[in-house]
Amino acid sequence: RKGIEVTALKGPLSGVYDLTEEYVNARDWAGSMVGAAVIEHISTAAAVLLYSSADEGTRIVLKKITGDDLGHLNFDLEQIEKVAETREGRRRLLQIHGRFLKVVLEWPFRKDLLDGELELLNDAYEIHRGKLAKFGIDLPAITFENSLAFKLKKMFLQTIS
Repeated sequence: RKGIEVTALKGPLSGVYDLTEEYVNARDWAGSMVGAAVIEHISTAAAVLLYSSADEGTRIVLKKITGDDLGHLNFDLEQIEKVAETREGRRRLLQIHGRFLKVVLEWPFRKDLLDGELELLNDAYEIHRGKLAKFGIDLPAITFENSLAFKLKKMFLQTIS
């Protein structure tokens, strides 16, 4: 309405958004819900990370955003749980997560990471991993660190192979 057009998304999440959009365009419900859940977990972890150092006005906004994100996330996880009810569904969800994690594992290679981005990624991943374990989807334990990025990527790729 205001004549603003988004032409490109910059930053670490651009690959996650691109992959989610690919699933949405293909009308792949499982992939779309995984992408949405990954984005919501990262967003929520970011709000939690920023909250302690924010001023009161920013805290009000973060609470509002986080509440909205949690509502979306609950829906996403309900849909993922439905897909995970079958063995084939769980296998499909692991494959989809593998694609997303390949994108996210590129973060430690970036030279322009902001302070706290790796901490945020670790927090979001552990939250996401814990939620999915309840549905029988076991993602590998990963710690994102710049110095260990190559080893982690190799370990992850071996785990999902």
